[in-house]
Amino acid sequence: MSDPTSVSPIMSSLSSIETFSRRHAHDLVKEYARGEEPSDRTSKVLFAFLDYLPSDSAVVVADDIISYSGKLHELADHYVSTVLFPIRASSGKTPSGVLTRPGPDNIEDVFTKITLQNRNQGKLRSACLARDNNCCLLSGLYDSKMALEVLSNTERQDVETVCTEAAHILPYSLSSFSESERHYKATIWEGIFHMFPNLRNFSSADINDPCNALTLWNAFHDEFDSFRLCLKPSAIPNHYYIKRYRGFSTYLN
Repeated sequence: MSDPTSVSPIMSSLSSIETFSRRHAHDLVKEYARGEEPSDRTSKVLFAFLDYLPSDSAVVVADDIISYSGKLHELADHYVSTVLFPIRASSGKTPSGVLTRPGPDNIEDVFTKITLQNRNQGKLRSACLARDNNCCLLSGLYDSKMALEVLSNTERQDVETVCTEAAHILPYSLSSFSESERHYKATIWEGIFHMFPNLRNFSSADINDPCNALTLWNAFHDEFDSFRLCLKPSAIPNHYYIKRYRGFSTYLN
């Protein structure tokens, strides 16, 4: 009888291929960096995507680097314009400074599927509060409005409250566009689906689904939207570490 804890030869081979791919991609970026101008951000962008994304996404990035080894500057610009800038956008406006990317594989398919969504923030906030027990997921502090509605005077004396908001993970702006912006937004969605394989069953119609939002104290929401805070998976399913970055507000520590 085989050992159920052993790794199959196929899985081991796949892991070896992925490891080689990432190492080769690192070497290609290092080689590019040797002749990089001081103002060129290409190597910084590509190293960040290789080193900090989840493993399945890092493998995608590594394969892209290998495939576009002669166009690494264009590839880095593509990542910034179709993934980094749009995910940081907190409004319904298209980010400025959009750069040209290597051609996507299925942009027309995405173009026909994305749909314009109404914001409906109040409904989303209510659904998230109900799921999250009326508390900020990061601090555990109770929502101040819900405390007045559902807690007795005695219970409120024993809880700390804050103003909370429903914080989108993928921003609402991805599903807010005019017809003239549809092709650009389709390019962004294609880039996200390409880089994050686990999101390929997600669609613009899901942007206001509670699965795409967190109940956060508004101060944490600002940090989250500004990429000064992220959630890093732990070994326990649905449990995360809070990771802070430079510029994080010290009073929240």
